[in-house]
Amino acid sequence: MQVFQMMLGFTMLIIGANFFVDGSVSIAKKLKIPGMVIGLTLVAFGTSAPEAAVSIQSALGGQSGITYGNVLGSNLFNLLVILGITALIKPMSIHISSLKKEIPFMVIVTAIALFLAYEGGGLFGYTRYDGIVLLLLFAMYLYSMILMIRQENEEMELPEKQRKTGTAVVMSIGGLLFIIFGANLSIKGAVGIATALGISETVIGLTIVAAGTSLPELLTSIVAAEKGESDIAIGNIIGSNIFNLLFVLGASAGLSGFQLEADGINDMFVLMGFTVLSFLLMRTGRGITRIEGGIFLLCYAAYVSFRLLA
Repeated sequence: MQVFQMMLGFTMLIIGANFFVDGSVSIAKKLKIPGMVIGLTLVAFGTSAPEAAVSIQSALGGQSGITYGNVLGSNLFNLLVILGITALIKPMSIHISSLKKEIPFMVIVTAIALFLAYEGGGLFGYTRYDGIVLLLLFAMYLYSMILMIRQENEEMELPEKQRKTGTAVVMSIGGLLFIIFGANLSIKGAVGIATALGISETVIGLTIVAAGTSLPELLTSIVAAEKGESDIAIGNIIGSNIFNLLFVLGASAGLSGFQLEADGINDMFVLMGFTVLSFLLMRTGRGITRIEGGIFLLCYAAYVSFRLLA
C-alpha cells in the first residue's frame, strides 16, 4: 500500500508539473512579467507548498528533526540534484539580474539562518524570535519582488498561439493541486517505508522527506529546462531555497521554537558551503556545465550515504 501511494504521488507530480509550468509561463507572458520573476515567486512558492505543509505540521507536532531536516535537506536537494539534473539535460545560461541580486541574496539568507541557529552555550536551535526575524526578511523579499515587477522593462516575445487567460489560470491552479496532493501521497508512502526500516527522524527529514517534498521543484525545473525556459528553472531553485529558509523555517520556528540535535548544525554548514559554491560557479555567467552538474549529483549521493551510515 505504501509503495502504491508513493508511485501514485509521483504520477500526480509529473502531470501537475507540466500543467503548472505551461499555465504559469502563459500568464507571465500575457502580463509581460519576466520569466525569472515568475520563477522566483509563483512557481517557487507553489512548488514549495509541500515543504511548508510538512515542516509546519511537524513543528506543531514536536517533530523538530523532520522540520529542520526537511528545510535543509530540500535546499541541498535543490542545489545539488535539481541543478545537477537540469544542467545535464541542458546547460543553462544565467540571467544577469539574478547574479546581481537573487543569487547573492540566497547566500546571505543561508548565512543568516546559520547565524540564528547558534543560541550560545553550545546549544543550537531556533527560538520564536528567530522565526519572527526570518518572516520579516521574507516580507522584505516579497516587497523586492513587487518592485522588480514594476521596474522590469524587459521585452518578451509572445508565442504565436497564446492560451486563453482562463485556461492558463485553471492549468496553473490544477497543476499546483496535483503537485501538492501528489507530494503528500509520495511522502506518506516513503516515510512509512523508512519508518518500517528503522531510520531515524532526522535522517528521514534530511533525505526521504526532503527529496519527496522537493519533487515538485525537480519536475518543474526539468520540464522548464526541456521547454527552454531556463530563467524559470533557475528562478524556481533560487526562489524555493529562499522561501524554505525564510518562510518555512521562519513559520515553523515562530509557531514552536525547537532545539537541534548535536550534529544538526553540521548540515547547515554543508548547505552554506554548497550555496557559496553554486554562486561562484554561476557568477561566471555561463551557468552550470554538464560536468559540474554530474559532480553535484555525486556530491549529493556522497552526502546522503554519509548521513545514512553516520
